[in-house]
Amino acid sequence: MKKDKLTISQMAKLREIPIDTLRYYDKIGLFNPAHTDTNTGYRYYSILQYEVLGTIMELRRIGLSVEEVRQFMNNRNMNQSIQLLKQTTRRLNEQIAGMQQISTTLEQRIRYIEDFVDTYRESDIVIRELPERHYITLSRTVDMQNPESLSYGILELETIAQESIPLIANNRLGHYIESRQVNALLDERTGPDTSLEVKESEIFLILEQPDSKAGTKTKKVPEGTYVCSYYTGLSNAKCSQTLRSMLLYCRRHHLTVQSGAWNVIQVDLSITDNIDEASYEIQLLVKG
Repeated sequence: MKKDKLTISQMAKLREIPIDTLRYYDKIGLFNPAHTDTNTGYRYYSILQYEVLGTIMELRRIGLSVEEVRQFMNNRNMNQSIQLLKQTTRRLNEQIAGMQQISTTLEQRIRYIEDFVDTYRESDIVIRELPERHYITLSRTVDMQNPESLSYGILELETIAQESIPLIANNRLGHYIESRQVNALLDERTGPDTSLEVKESEIFLILEQPDSKAGTKTKKVPEGTYVCSYYTGLSNAKCSQTLRSMLLYCRRHHLTVQSGAWNVIQVDLSITDNIDEASYEIQLLVKG
C-alpha cells in the first residue's frame, strides 16, 4: 500500500477523532476518502486530506454546525470566508457574554448560601437592616400544599416578570404570611403547640432590578429593621415554632412587629436531596 493511502482508522488516529465521526462525514458528503481500490473496493484517505480534516475540526470547535461547515468548505473564496468567520465571532461573543452572566449568577448563589449559613452561626435569631425590595405577586393566593398549584403560580410570576426565574439557590421566591395569622401564634387562647394553617398563601418574587417590566404590578418590601430567623424541613410545624420564638424575642426586647412574615426560600431542593437541609428565612419588620 502506498504511504499516501490511509485507512479510516489511520486517519482517525492521526487526527485523534472517532472513526464513527469520519464515517458520518463520509455519509453526508462533507469529507470523503480520496481513493478507491478498484480491485477490493476499499476506500482510502490521502495524507493531503489531513489539513482539510483539520480545518473541518477547527470550524466545528469554534461552533459552526455541520451544515455551516459544508457551506464554508464548498466554493470557498476569501470574502465569503471572512464574512462567515465574522458571523461566527459575533455569535461566540454573544455566547461568552451569556456564559459570563451565568457565571456571575452562580457566584452570587454561592455567596448567598455561604452568607446565609454564616449569618446564623452564632444565633438562631438575628437583627438585620434590609434595603427596600421590589417584588411582584399574583392577584390570587396559591395552595402551598399542592405542588402543581405552586408550579403554576411560579410560571405566572415568570410571565409577569418577563424573565425565567432561576431555581438553583434562588433567594428571591417566597410566600407571605398575613399579620392575623402571625399574631394568632401568641393568642393566649391557643396553646404553645398551635401551628399555622398556611394552605392558601400569597407567593412573591423579589425583582433584581426595580425598573422591572412588571410595571404597575410591582410592590415594595419596606426598608428597615427586620428580626430574622430560619427553619429547615419546609413544614408548617417548624415554621410556626420558629415564628413563635421570633415573636417572643420581639416581646422580650420591646420590639413592635410592623408586618406579616416574609418567608423567603434560601436553600431549596435544587441544592440538596435532604429535605432537612432545605431552608426558609422568616423576616419580620419591627420598630423599637
